[in-house]
Amino acid sequence: MKDVPACPEKSEKKATPNSPTRERMLAISSWKPAKSVKRNDNSRSEHTPGSNNLKTSSTSRNDNDDDDDDANSNSILRCVASAIVSYLVLAITSTGHQDELESIQCFRGITWRGLLTPALGQTPHIETVPAAKTYYRAREKNVDLLCRSDKPIDRCLVRIPGFPDAPEADGYDVSVGLPNGVSYFGGSLARGECGVRLASIRPERIGKFVCVLEIGGQRHEATIEYAIQIEPQPSVLKISKQTAFIDGGIRANQLVKARCVSRRGLPAANLTWSLDNGPLDAALIQPLETSEELVDGQPLQTVQQEVHIYVTPQDNGKTLVCETQHMALGKKSQRIILPLNVKFPPEAIPHIRIAELPESGSATVNITIHANPQPTTRWRVNGRLLNEGETVDMYQAFIPRQTGPSEYAVLLKNNDCTLERASLFTLEASNALGTQTYVIRALKVDDEGESSLQDNSVVDDNSGGGSAFWLISVWTFFCSVIATRLL
Repeated sequence: MKDVPACPEKSEKKATPNSPTRERMLAISSWKPAKSVKRNDNSRSEHTPGSNNLKTSSTSRNDNDDDDDDANSNSILRCVASAIVSYLVLAITSTGHQDELESIQCFRGITWRGLLTPALGQTPHIETVPAAKTYYRAREKNVDLLCRSDKPIDRCLVRIPGFPDAPEADGYDVSVGLPNGVSYFGGSLARGECGVRLASIRPERIGKFVCVLEIGGQRHEATIEYAIQIEPQPSVLKISKQTAFIDGGIRANQLVKARCVSRRGLPAANLTWSLDNGPLDAALIQPLETSEELVDGQPLQTVQQEVHIYVTPQDNGKTLVCETQHMALGKKSQRIILPLNVKFPPEAIPHIRIAELPESGSATVNITIHANPQPTTRWRVNGRLLNEGETVDMYQAFIPRQTGPSEYAVLLKNNDCTLERASLFTLEASNALGTQTYVIRALKVDDEGESSLQDNSVVDDNSGGGSAFWLISVWTFFCSVIATRLL
């Protein structure tokens, strides 16, 4: 085991004769703890013939090893105790003897004063107001910049952007004077405050404000960075080039990527998305991308963000909005609106059924179709073919009437039910994206409004003409007077 040097019994540097401090140090450093006697339980005794002495031998360790360990431990304990107590004595009696403590080193490279001094003298806590980088309006007046310490300030100097001709290298001494357009701000130095008030913010006077504080003979610096707000350019909303367009709109049932860009603002703008006046699902919004470019010495920032939306026919007519907020805009914002013009063929309708025609008067068949763009229609009734807007015999086909986004009402009127009471109608609707065929069957309805036929007994009579489905329509047949009024 390597020997550990013991603390010196006496300081190498001689103290003043008859110095009470010196005497106390010598008394403390000469103290030694009592050496403990260690007993080995595994030892055995041997008696030498002709002698009364006992010889003790250990089966595990040598007595010399124990003595070395005890000596080393005692040396370390004595060293630590001597150094700490000596330091306290010196600190209480006189600060002039602290150099004596520096000579007390128990280990190479370790000075006890260096270890204990930080506990006695803490570094002051300094904060700034504002605490983070701040952006002001151009020509904004009475801008306050403050440095605050939890300890009294002996002296304060400030470096102000745009004022290079300071009388000292570290700036202006606030107790002596400040340049034109700058005045002192804050409490007294004794209260730990030092700051300035700028009469107005100018582009040539932005950057980093530095306060140099002298506290307890030490210098500390704090920095406040500030700049001027710059309104971003008008935002732009773009659709990915991979998007499939048809007939002037977006084809339904595909993933659409939209990107909103706000360029050259300071600081960066905030982007908010909404769909049809409601917040957009956060899962559809991609991470924000920010870039910076230097323009006229200003680090202007551009932000852009994408949203990924799977567009369906139900999204037609909705509006996608990207809103840009920026402090330079105040309470206003930039709004870019993208109407979703989703194109899709006429959608199928399952199980179309209506009540049977009345025995007399007139009646109207009303079918609602969802499609975009508006479909063209034609009817087939008992061998007759009627295009929209045509009248054949007692039947009149009307042009589809839009009742909502991608929603159209298609009407067929029987002007004289006494001449014919058809029970099967076929409607064909077509637009640029496709064609859909609807089969409508008129069924007898009892007094309680229930069909005499069950749903599973209905047969598709036009399986080769497209999709045919059956449903009892909420639209019943009316007499000619009521039907005329409705139309």
